[in-house]
Amino acid sequence: MNAVEEGLFIIHRVDSGEYRIGDHQSESVKEILGDTPLSGEPFAAALSSYFPEQKIEELTEFLEMLSTKDIEDALINDLNPLQRERATIDDGAQNVGKFLEFGFKRITQAHQNTDFLISIKDVSREVEMERQLRDNEVRAEQESQMMLSILHIGPALLQDFMDGMEAELTSIDNVLRQEEHKKDFPGAIESIFRSVHSLKGNAALLELQFLADRANKFEEKLLILRTFKELTWEHFLPIAYDLSKLQEVYGQMQGLVARIRLFQGKGGETRSALSALPDAISELALRIAGELGKKVRIDTTHMQFEGVSNKFAYALRDILVQ
Repeated sequence: MNAVEEGLFIIHRVDSGEYRIGDHQSESVKEILGDTPLSGEPFAAALSSYFPEQKIEELTEFLEMLSTKDIEDALINDLNPLQRERATIDDGAQNVGKFLEFGFKRITQAHQNTDFLISIKDVSREVEMERQLRDNEVRAEQESQMMLSILHIGPALLQDFMDGMEAELTSIDNVLRQEEHKKDFPGAIESIFRSVHSLKGNAALLELQFLADRANKFEEKLLILRTFKELTWEHFLPIAYDLSKLQEVYGQMQGLVARIRLFQGKGGETRSALSALPDAISELALRIAGELGKKVRIDTTHMQFEGVSNKFAYALRDILVQ
């Protein structure tokens, strides 16, 4: 019991029908769960300080099911409610979050499923590695879409889009930070909505679908908040989270464009950010028409931008997208 890395102990079913923890545990139990005494305690009650109430209710129902005489081992594993669950552990100084995996092994000599060997593993590192892998896959997909957009439209137009994106994100950040907006919550929601809507339309124009989808989900939350008659500052907390995610994407795009420019050198593309706009608008309109089962003809022959400064590119594109 002192040599194994897993936390191990036995639970016994008593006359009341509940399962209680046995007297002996491996040393790793304390390392994983802390110094809380467990011997003789009801199993579900002993775990109530680690998991939320809903999870303990699931565990209680699961333990009742374990009392069934002929239950299959595979079913025990499938219905186990404590697989890679986040637990809050008190280490004496502070609460620490861990992901724990519990195993239930029937002791075959026990009569009518009265005894089970419980194993506990701290799988926090594995869970974190899986999360990082998923994040890396999403980031790689985003960078792939950004790269395709650059190859399709060009760095000048993308850089202009990023300048506009930075302005919209700054506008949202200002609404969340400045005291004057806390006196007019509906007005603050409208201001943020306009920025997110503009960002979504321009992302769709450049075929940055991952960004358009993220902005669309952000916009849907704002549409719900629009219906609230009494808004409080707590309603804005999810907005701050969504803003931080968009800021992360902006940072990724900045890094990618910087690497491309470094690769291209000073002789890279210098085409106006406005020169690709007619084709981009046409492709966006045709794509939307196809999605809606409509037919549309785009005429951009008189869309001339010679002599127009690039500083107006984002505003012009935003107007045309709408």
